[in-house]
Parts: sequence; C-alpha cells; structure tokens
Amino acid sequence: TPKLELEYTSPYKEAVKDNINLLVLLKDNSDNVIGYNFKLLEGLYPAVKEKIYFSWKEKFNVEVRNVELVPISYLFYK
Repeated sequence: TPKLELEYTSPYKEAVKDNINLLVLLKDNSDNVIGYNFKLLEGLYPAVKEKIYFSWKEKFNVEVRNVELVPISYLFYK
C-alpha cells in the first residue's frame, strides 16, 4: 500500500484548539487530483511541526508530482 509521511506546520498565527480535518491531495503533472485522504488533528499550533502519516489501499497508476495540504476547520462556522 502507498504510504506518505509528512511534516506539517500550522499556517495560522494563533493556536486553533478545535478538531481540524487535514485534507491531503495528491496531484499529477497536470495538477489533477489522483488521490486524497483526511487526518483528524486535535488542534494546530504555530511553529510546531507535526508528523502525519497517510496510507492508501491501492497504488496509483500515475506518478505523484505534488502534494497539497488543506486544513479544514469548522470553528468559524459554529
């Protein structure tokens, strides 16, 4: 199974003490999304590097050329 280990640092200047879904997008040469996954984090803290591990059930038919991380917080929608 394909696995990915990343280090992530919060893009926010303040600590976000709420459950955060961290979306990882795997992209090909043409910037098309070829795979995705989520990881639930209990908060984000500025200047703190956090190791995050992802895995997928199947291999990809295309080479992964770019990885994008997108934090999704529902804190602002409450």
